Amino acid sequence: MLQANTTIGELLDSVTADMGLFTDRDRAFYRGLMNETLTFLYTAVIRMRAAGMAIPNAGLIAYENIPTPAGTDKVQPQDVVTVYRGRQQMHALSPFDLGTASGLDTCYYAITDEGIRISRTDLSYAMQVIFTLRPPQYNESDEGTPVPLPQEFVPMLAAKIRGEAYRTVGEDALSAKWLGVYNACLADFYDYLAERRRALCGI
Repeated sequence: MLQANTTIGELLDSVTADMGLFTDRDRAFYRGLMNETLTFLYTAVIRMRAAGMAIPNAGLIAYENIPTPAGTDKVQPQDVVTVYRGRQQMHALSPFDLGTASGLDTCYYAITDEGIRISRTDLSYAMQVIFTLRPPQYNESDEGTPVPLPQEFVPMLAAKIRGEAYRTVGEDALSAKWLGVYNACLADFYDYLAERRRALCGI
């Protein structure tokens, strides 16, 4: 996970101090906006991936049995990218079509609400699940946790929280101002991530 020097508590302090008449909003309100924004950034923009080994039980890999890195949330259906059986990448099918593949030697998988369903129920060794990381839903006890973004993009997150907060009370001008700041920072964030990926790939 990315990590800033600023803590979640410091971020929320700075946001609520700038909200003028709206500081009477419950702190959980601003924390909820922060959680929504971080979830969007990680699942739709950052798309940082990890791998976890899990053993299917009667043809099902339960999401809670897929290990995730410290400080990240558990895997959800929409996070699964692909599954490997040994070194072989398995092919995904819809849950409806998976039943037709149950008698085949080739192994397939399907994403369901309860877990990753495997076409062969006789397999009982670990498979590798590649998934997109998402931050947890931070609560009051997590305010000492660093914001999971690069330090230079903490103001982007703060701008989004302010913009959404003003939008909920009908302050359209202030909302547009702060959401405009967020969108400008988001464009820079895409560039930052692209450069970071190029550096990691040695391009």
